[in-house]
Amino acid sequence: TIADAAGNTQTLAPTKSEIKDNAGVSTVTTKDGVTAKDAAGNTTALTNGGVNTTDAAGNTTALTNGGVSTTDGAGNTTALTKGGLSTTDGTNTTTVTPTGMTATDGTHTVKVEGSGIDAG
Repeated sequence: TIADAAGNTQTLAPTKSEIKDNAGVSTVTTKDGVTAKDAAGNTTALTNGGVNTTDAAGNTTALTNGGVSTTDGAGNTTALTKGGLSTTDGTNTTTVTPTGMTATDGTHTVKVEGSGIDAG
């Protein structure tokens, strides 16, 4: 580890490399990928599995070979995959697939599939 008078550090080890300044900004590189963090607490990770970003408020976006998903700090999620689109706020959920659509408000469910509508 090398440090300067301002508190900035650089570490080189067999398993990782890390550069960090005195404001909390850092970049870490390992065999699995790279993670970068800014002074505000926003983080981005790039791995062979995809890209994940999280801001200081807890909002997350993930891009993988399986699809894209976003989740806000309140837990509301939207996902787009090869199988379809799904969005939920924890209670209300809507899913759209190649074969139809399902929407629920936690109590009631409406399905549209093929040639009919099922409301229950």
